[in-house]
Amino acid sequence: MKKLLGKTLLLVMISWTFQVGITYKYHLREDAVLTGGSEVVYVGDSTGEAVFRSLSKMRPAGSIEAFYHTALTSEAYFHFVRKILRSKKLPKLVVLPINLITFAPSQYLHPGNQYHELMLKVRFSHNPILFATIRFLDLFKIASWLDPLSREKYDQIAIKNEHNNLGIIKDVFKRASWAINFFMPVVHPEHVHLTYFNKTTQLLGKKDIKVLLYFNPMNYEKGDAITGGSFSRTLNKSIAIIEKSLVRAPNLELLNMVFSHGDSSFLDQVHQKDTAARWSARELNDRINIILKKGRM
Repeated sequence: MKKLLGKTLLLVMISWTFQVGITYKYHLREDAVLTGGSEVVYVGDSTGEAVFRSLSKMRPAGSIEAFYHTALTSEAYFHFVRKILRSKKLPKLVVLPINLITFAPSQYLHPGNQYHELMLKVRFSHNPILFATIRFLDLFKIASWLDPLSREKYDQIAIKNEHNNLGIIKDVFKRASWAINFFMPVVHPEHVHLTYFNKTTQLLGKKDIKVLLYFNPMNYEKGDAITGGSFSRTLNKSIAIIEKSLVRAPNLELLNMVFSHGDSSFLDQVHQKDTAARWSARELNDRINIILKKGRM
């Protein structure tokens, strides 16, 4: 028994040491992308991939960099921004999307959308020992213990909006998983996403860095067809609440593109086809130019 325990501990130490070693040479994707020194930094979820591809071609070479990942939340953005602020040369502007779908309980409470391990890595990426330890502990899925809900409790969440109650998530996924996010409630003014958007804005304000929050385009036509028109009403009410709940900070700029495109411009609820993504990129680029011009005055 003692020999088995000794061998196990030896394997654990070798594995952990190996993680430390590769950490010095290979870092997270965001360490490769968010290197610091760019005038503009974009951090977002998967809706930003096509948009950023076009946006990066519109900006001067080397003046913008980005990190985006499926289903990232405002909490993750906050930790990425804290990482950015450790750079030797700070950006003048940080661009973040407000994806209204992520405010829906079916999205922000989903056990697969928490990314605790990723956020821990971002928080401690400057420390190879802590970074490697987190990577090692993730082999045992310890970060999943931080999830707000177990999968069983998540499956029992009711899916409803102002007029419809589709039932619990477990049942809705079986018969209409593609429509589940269109049945979202109006955003609560104290939603956790708003808390982190405000914390991020204030954190950047202390360094005199501008923030551009933009409401991501939504497939409202498809949503209205499925919900009988309630989707657009929910979006409008949610936008008004979000705008009122965000901090009134001099470094904050808002851009609303929610109702910019019809159904034919989308791949699904929120991901734009290339033509629509180019249009959105132009809108962002125009606003970025205005913000940067103000900063030079």
